[in-house]
Amino acid sequence: MAELTPEQVREALRTVLFPNFRRDLVTLGMVGEEIAIDGDTVRLHVRPGTDKPEVLQQLARAIDAALRRLPGVAHVDVHFARAEEGRGRDPFAQRAALPGVAHIIAVASTKGGVGKSTVTSRSRWPARDAGASGSSMPTSTGRACLSCSAPPRARVSGRTSASIPSSATASS
Repeated sequence: MAELTPEQVREALRTVLFPNFRRDLVTLGMVGEEIAIDGDTVRLHVRPGTDKPEVLQQLARAIDAALRRLPGVAHVDVHFARAEEGRGRDPFAQRAALPGVAHIIAVASTKGGVGKSTVTSRSRWPARDAGASGSSMPTSTGRACLSCSAPPRARVSGRTSASIPSSATASS
């Protein structure tokens, strides 16, 4: 019989889903790097990011069951880190951050005509219109693009006409 490897243990742990999540412990980065195999005993360190006893008990049972299915494993010793030690790596950390952007606010609805573009265009933040059926922001702002400083356009019979001179709008 071939000797058990840490890679085989890690692969078996991919079947253990974190309670109330759809991801496994390995994908969530909760399994420590050091997996010790000593004869028929497997020792590992898990960082679940919680101290809830019911979650830890459920994880311990699931880990024990998954690893005991491996040939030659009779004992499983799991050490759970305290919640303060972190939840492991962030699965989204590899995504590139947007330079100069601290926060992203999404305005969404599956229903049309509820004022998403109006709310967005009246906010004081730069906006990006990524509507499923195309951009409606130029229509609501009267500008070709949101980052343009072009003056608003007058609407005549549903058609956009030339720019309104600033003197005409100020004297009204």
